[in-house]
Amino acid sequence: MLQASTALNKAGTLTALSYPTDDIKTLMTTARASLTQSTTLFKSFMAMTAGNEHVRALQKETEKSFARWHNDLEHQATWLESNQLSDFLTAPVQGSQNAFDVNFEAWQLEINHVLEAASAQSQRNYQISALVFISMIIVAAIYISSALWWTRKMIVQPLAIIGSHFDSIAAGNLARPIAVYGRNEITAIFASLKTMQQALRGTVSDVRKGSQEMHIGIAEIVAGNNDLSSRTEQQAASLAQTAASMEQLTATVGQTPITHDRRRNWQKMPRQRRRRAVFRSVP
Repeated sequence: MLQASTALNKAGTLTALSYPTDDIKTLMTTARASLTQSTTLFKSFMAMTAGNEHVRALQKETEKSFARWHNDLEHQATWLESNQLSDFLTAPVQGSQNAFDVNFEAWQLEINHVLEAASAQSQRNYQISALVFISMIIVAAIYISSALWWTRKMIVQPLAIIGSHFDSIAAGNLARPIAVYGRNEITAIFASLKTMQQALRGTVSDVRKGSQEMHIGIAEIVAGNNDLSSRTEQQAASLAQTAASMEQLTATVGQTPITHDRRRNWQKMPRQRRRRAVFRSVP
């Protein structure tokens, strides 16, 4: 619209100064094209949806002021083309332009308000996004901490306890109780470990019992050997005493006067009877 008004003013000035018509026609063509383009752009602008009552009222006022200014410029162009220079100069274009400028400034204020509101909304959205982000970080930290705690309590600590049980079993301590609770895989490991401990305890008990029985048997064998040795020593002592008695008897017999008949009877006596006689004669 301003471009069309400027072109019309230049064309009017050239007409008043009697410039060549070709230059004036060029300006008039430019003015007509600007008016047509302004109409198209204004329709596109007015096609936007009004947000509230104030904007709708401003649209109506702007439409009226635009139509008035556009009509005045159309009349100016027509008068200038008809060479009605006096009507052209007295046309109330400035008033209609001022009215449109007032509406234009109102639109500028409205746009500024919309931009400020959008900026404020954007700031609020940013703050909300920041709060949501911080909240998500806190929630994620809580979830991670909970997961780490659960992992430590349900996996790491039970595995450490299982390791300590294995160390105790390796050290020979089979009396340490193994608690089995829960229904997960770790519980199955504890149950298997407890079963293994009980089996090892039974095996060790059997080995210990057998060892004790073996020890008792060995002790009995040693006692029997000792008894046999004692009896053997007693028999050896008895035999030694018997031999001494025989020697004493032989000496006694050699020194005692025995008749020929008695000697002969002694010699005829069976060996077993002689031995009994010797034992009876021993004090």
